Amino acid sequence: MIKAMPKYRVIKTLAFILLIEGCKIGYVKKENDFCQYRVIKNNMILYKSLILIQTKNNDTFKLKYSDSSYQAIYYLSSHRKFNDFVVYNRKDTQQLSFVGKRIYRLGKDNFDIYKYIENKGVTDGEFCLFWSPNYGILVERSNTWRNIRKLISSGREKQDDTIAILCDIIFGDIDFYANEIPNSTIKFITPSVKKEQ
Repeated sequence: MIKAMPKYRVIKTLAFILLIEGCKIGYVKKENDFCQYRVIKNNMILYKSLILIQTKNNDTFKLKYSDSSYQAIYYLSSHRKFNDFVVYNRKDTQQLSFVGKRIYRLGKDNFDIYKYIENKGVTDGEFCLFWSPNYGILVERSNTWRNIRKLISSGREKQDDTIAILCDIIFGDIDFYANEIPNSTIKFITPSVKKEQ
């Protein structure tokens, strides 16, 4: 005859199983980094420092960039069935369209770089971003204007040279870096003068 387990043992056992399974399901690998970006906007160079908290769940990454007045949470995945998106200041959600992936080799290490477009097809609002699972968002640039944000420091001095080289490789890979906006509407058209005959 099998004896029934006391209620408190059942509850403790269930709580332990939920705790273990919850750790497997939830995001892990928290890293707090103090990132610095060089921003070129309206022909001015600015520096923006952000705190990055990056967490990972299987092949999905959550990147939270913030400072005192700004917050952006990116949900990105190396799995193509995932709908990548970003949430700004806890209220504005934008879909990210996956464009392509490159693998760059530096020494003995391979680095996956993913390219996304935010606000695809929106005049004056389309951005490209280049993401590395190792370092976060390396480059973000406007597809309309000459605005660009480039990671220059991850807060870890040993990684900064690798980040600089990866950014240079992205800029030099013209096929990968080029705009992907053939269907966008051009807001401004160069004026032309018609000669009267």
